[in-house]
Order: sequence, then C-alpha cells, then structure tokens
Amino acid sequence: MKRFLLALALLPLALLAGVTWLSAQSSVVTNPNVTGLSANLASYKVTASYTQFAAAAVTSDLTLVSLPPKSQIIAVVADLTTQFNCASVCTGSSLSMMVGTAAGGSQVMASGLDLDLATTQFGLADANMGSGLTRAAAIQGGLFGSWTAATPIVMRLTSGVGNVGNGTVTNLSQGSVTFYVLVRRF
Repeated sequence: MKRFLLALALLPLALLAGVTWLSAQSSVVTNPNVTGLSANLASYKVTASYTQFAAAAVTSDLTLVSLPPKSQIIAVVADLTTQFNCASVCTGSSLSMMVGTAAGGSQVMASGLDLDLATTQFGLADANMGSGLTRAAAIQGGLFGSWTAATPIVMRLTSGVGNVGNGTVTNLSQGSVTFYVLVRRF
C-alpha cells in the first residue's frame, strides 16, 4: 500500500518531466514610468457659475477644461446644484446646455439639457450623453480627443428667448453646475 501511495504522489512529477517553467520574475514586464494602476487616470472637477455667461447672444460658451493630447474621456457627470434663472432679457424657462469638444459641440453631453429644472444630475443616463459618449458610440469605452493637440471641453448655455448677457454682464440671476470628468491619458 505504501508503494502505491508513493507512486501516486510521484505521478504528477513524472508527468511534468521535460516541461520548461518560467519563473515569476522572468515573465513580469516592468515600466519605471508607471507608479500604479491609477497613473494614467485623471479626474477633473469644474464648476460653471451663472456669472461666467455674459455673451450678447442667445448662446454663451465656456471652456471647462483643456485636456492634454492622447486623452480619452471615460465618464462625465454634470451636477446641477443651483438651477439657472434669468434676471432680465432672457426667459428662465428656456435655458439649456450641451457640452462638446468645441464651441457648439455635443460630443460629450447631449443638447437640450434643461438648466432651469430643480437640481438634478446629467450623465447618469445614456440619453444625456453626447454623440461620442453614448454606449453605442464610445470607442474602447470612451471618447478620444486629439492625439497630437489639446482637446477643449466646452459647455454651451443656450437661451431660447433673449440674450444671455450684454457682452460684459450676464442677464442671469442664478445658476451653478459642477462637472466631474474622468479621463484616461495615454
């Protein structure tokens, strides 16, 4: 019986005879420029206040952040912390926004997101996402900016009736939206 048990114990070793094994160290690829898993991720928190929109037009653009080359936007959430409202000229019930990679673009967040609602969050549903970040359009799980140049992320506020400002001063009386942008850098 002892011989049988010894033969059973040695069987796996006999089966592995002639197999070349790599040591754990020889199969590990290291990169001295990467310090951890999060080394290529960046998050941005940017708040847009009503005072930053003063264009003498029905639209007003604000650059939220300029992403470095080789960046991919993975996620965006806009937290409407204070609803937007007009003090004069424009109509408060017709204020909306969209966010793109250029003025007037909607690659990041869809157009028509209502800024005169009670506080809410945009970006928690696919319908809020822009043409480059919807599930169907996201390439490798996100939106690539420029590979060679900085990519701006621009919010456009639109008034359905009346100018947003007079060119110097805003016609808005309140409003604040905070953007959270998660980016992967290559």
